[in-house]
Amino acid sequence: MPAKSPSLVRPNTGLLLQMMADWFQAMGEPIRLRIVCVLQQGELSGQALMEMLPCPKQTTSRHLAVLRQAGIIRARREGHATHFRVADAFEYNLCGQVFVRVREEIASRSLAVGL
Repeated sequence: MPAKSPSLVRPNTGLLLQMMADWFQAMGEPIRLRIVCVLQQGELSGQALMEMLPCPKQTTSRHLAVLRQAGIIRARREGHATHFRVADAFEYNLCGQVFVRVREEIASRSLAVGL
């Protein structure tokens, strides 16, 4: 039997569930996942991120804003540049666990269909 998770039945359950949904929505975009993975390697300027990502500058800015608003990444100003970093290891660790699980699922599906 799996370990019990903390009970979600509390007076502020609606707020808690909304915040969880917002977090998952912020992480639910491939470009945002890529940003989190890239930033796990270390802090980067907004300009460096925009050069690495396959989307227009405005789109990259929007993705960065969503991740900042969700508390997943942090930003700091240095002169005219903004530098971004992952807020803490939680997001990257969770992404790593999901990555391993999805890779295992792909492998088992490939075996099941004889690929």
